[in-house]
Amino acid sequence: MSGRQNLSGGCACGAVHYETTVDPVLMLNCHCRACQQAGGSGYAPIVVVSKEGLQLHGELRYHRSIGDSGKAVERGFCPNCGSQIAMKLESMPDVVGLQAGSLADPSRFVPAMDVFTNGAQPWDHMQPERKKFPRGLAT
Repeated sequence: MSGRQNLSGGCACGAVHYETTVDPVLMLNCHCRACQQAGGSGYAPIVVVSKEGLQLHGELRYHRSIGDSGKAVERGFCPNCGSQIAMKLESMPDVVGLQAGSLADPSRFVPAMDVFTNGAQPWDHMQPERKKFPRGLAT
């Protein structure tokens, strides 16, 4: 199965792009308030990959904040067009979260769970069969 899920993507202007050389660790929707504010939506669709399995071309600018977990989150975006691309999590230093909207083929994003659902907006209708974690993943 290895190799089937290798993904690629990048920003809107093409200055930053990436490829993965490993299968994703996890795909999820994060409903924390910090993700809502950063993305201007009800949640952030995230593809989690091993840091070592990600090849990033171009330079990201990072904004650091404290997430609902109480740990630092660094959100990487293209300094030219502002597209969000990646997230680094203090609580999970060996992985990188890629914004599903930055994928070359976003239809490949299939979330397995919703996290921080205690912060979900009432107008955000989650799929009932998907696993729910009210306060994030236990790490």
